[in-house]
Amino acid sequence: MENIRFLTDEKAKEIVKEWLDSLKSVDYENLFPSCIGEKIRLWCAEIDSFQFRYARLEDYAIMVRDYISQVKENDETLEEAVDEVASSDSSKFSSREYFKILKAALPAVASPLNYLKLLGFADPQKAFDILSMDESDESVSLYADLECNFDPSNKKQKYLFMFAYNKYCLVGGETEIQANTEANNIICRCRLSQDFVLKYRGIYDYWKSINLFSSQDILEKWVEIKNMMQFRDLDQLYNEFPYVIVENIFCEYYVTYENYFIFFANLSKYVRVRKMKQILKLASDSCKYSNDVYEEYVKYCISQKIEPVFQFGTLIYTSREMFMNASRETGFPYLDLGITYDEIKRLYDELMKREWIDRHTSFNLFVFYFSGKCKPDELSYIVWTTRVNELSYLLSILYKEKLSSTVPYKTVRQIFVVQGKLLADDRRNLSALADGLGVKRKQTVEELYNIVFKQE
Repeated sequence: MENIRFLTDEKAKEIVKEWLDSLKSVDYENLFPSCIGEKIRLWCAEIDSFQFRYARLEDYAIMVRDYISQVKENDETLEEAVDEVASSDSSKFSSREYFKILKAALPAVASPLNYLKLLGFADPQKAFDILSMDESDESVSLYADLECNFDPSNKKQKYLFMFAYNKYCLVGGETEIQANTEANNIICRCRLSQDFVLKYRGIYDYWKSINLFSSQDILEKWVEIKNMMQFRDLDQLYNEFPYVIVENIFCEYYVTYENYFIFFANLSKYVRVRKMKQILKLASDSCKYSNDVYEEYVKYCISQKIEPVFQFGTLIYTSREMFMNASRETGFPYLDLGITYDEIKRLYDELMKREWIDRHTSFNLFVFYFSGKCKPDELSYIVWTTRVNELSYLLSILYKEKLSSTVPYKTVRQIFVVQGKLLADDRRNLSALADGLGVKRKQTVEELYNIVFKQE
């Protein structure tokens, strides 16, 4: 059956061409995650990387069992019936796709030759030699000429192949992992998706309305698009299925900025396998943002009224005692205002309540940037969600009242991202920006200041 397309090929190609041009011109250097969704994407990339290194095919057995039980739905005849009415391209792979799947799987089996024999290859050694070659038109052609009696109706062969298919779909080949898990690349793709959704909001909202109805729908759509992007060359997709590339852009945005909780949804199934627990622990220890991710995972569990199935990270909450005993750091950006722990805590709480800073802002990070004490292991930006004028006026009051001086703009640029964007290095000084704020908005900022700093 023809896939349901949500926009014409002409419009899809126009969007994709613009996206590719933007991808070429973007700066990949020194990008920091600006929100929790981007941090979760980096955490997931670490998991993918460790999975590729350590997960063997038998570790995917539980996932395959879950899939089988979902397909059958306790009806013994359903799988047979589905096979009878399925369209010819429902489960048919090209030679290149088979080559990619099996090539990625072979390092993860105890005996590659025995595995290929069980899959029906007449000469397992020859098949192994070809699958050990780099992917090219020649190697794929040699693979296509191999004698193989693989039969999807043979349940043993079908499930053996499903192990390989699950590994490839969930993790991807080594080349894809190396290209896609670089932190700067991940953040760059996420930011570009954000820009394009803002530009094509109407198309995005329509795509979402006809595709995403439940958490399961979201996961299925994400895997479906991910598979298409892995199995086909970009040029082929652009010429034949340009709308899929647009869907990938939209999915990048949705799972990063609108519903990153989906990455936690199947964690309970994931950790049922001991090897996967080990991989999750190693990946989380390696990820710079595990504490922030774990904090968000706990929030997810509370919202779903479930218990966390796994603990990771080394989350420590900056206490008053820690603050009092700490000395100021040197060589890092912070606002040296000489304000107390209680004042910093009240300022943080008030800004969070008014939603002037992102709701995922780490308290530990906030304490450091407003004191120079108790530096977290990793620094990221504080995301200011309202206009820059309010930030400018608040900081101007702080520096005037506490130090009788002007705000150090260079330091502010290293600490704050305003509405998702870095402050320009050629912007006017903050005093000028503060003066541009209207009377009523100034009164609102002054009210906040008085609540925080003029308590008896």
